[in-house]
Amino acid sequence: MISIVALATCHNRFEKTLNAVANMSVWLDSLQADTRIVIVDDGSTDGTGNAIRRRFPGVEVIDGNGSLFWAGGMRHGWDHAIVANPPDYLIVFNDDVVLDPTGMTLALESFLTLADPAEPCLMTAACRDVAQGAVTYGGLLRSCWWHPLRFEVVQPTGKVQAVDTCNMNFAILSRGALESIGFLDPCYIHVRADFDYGLRLRAAGGQVWLAPESVGGCSRNEATGSSSDHKLPLTQRWRQLLSIKEHHPGQRALYYRRHGGVLWPLYWALPYISFWLRGGRSRPS
Repeated sequence: MISIVALATCHNRFEKTLNAVANMSVWLDSLQADTRIVIVDDGSTDGTGNAIRRRFPGVEVIDGNGSLFWAGGMRHGWDHAIVANPPDYLIVFNDDVVLDPTGMTLALESFLTLADPAEPCLMTAACRDVAQGAVTYGGLLRSCWWHPLRFEVVQPTGKVQAVDTCNMNFAILSRGALESIGFLDPCYIHVRADFDYGLRLRAAGGQVWLAPESVGGCSRNEATGSSSDHKLPLTQRWRQLLSIKEHHPGQRALYYRRHGGVLWPLYWALPYISFWLRGGRSRPS
């Protein structure tokens, strides 16, 4: 019997988190596998962690201090609950994904068909906009001949596709991948940790695949409060651009130095230059 651990991080998204945990619990219970769920509650003040403990006593909840963010929270859960006894497959998911059991089953079955747990590989799966149905996250392919780190999201086709890297809104990592390159790199606090993981896995000789169908709904983050929110003063938008959740210079430099080639300083600087040239309108990469 295979072993599966599902891991997510949450912070003050009470209803979304509880719905995601409920959907994941029901789906895992339907599998013939040894399963666990680990949730890192990163300092929620809305009672999310305690509600999970009450409603889902089988779920392991690990408390964070409120400053872990996504990548830090996922590593916190890995370090405290998983690394000592890694499963055959680690499922990472975001707590704001409205999970579809049919899509998740197809993703897992496709993965099991392609590789055994010892092989270094992962399978990501697409998520779609809840209202419009367009693909928002999932597998990524390079999209620009001159920029090595500009990607476009790949449309599911009903068949497994090889991709360059991935979003980890929903992804399945094999034990072989975890043994080969570990989990998310501690260099990253929030964004780019998943992009980096897929790129490192492929560089190490592993495989990154996109599942045949989407696994649920997950709309893109709203522009409100971000550097793209033109209701905010320009100086506030600039501060947002430099924040951990967007293009923090230090975090961005780690990623671009590792994967951007000899011209990485140029690629690193582009969103900052673009922000001012465009009068506060920055490009996403």
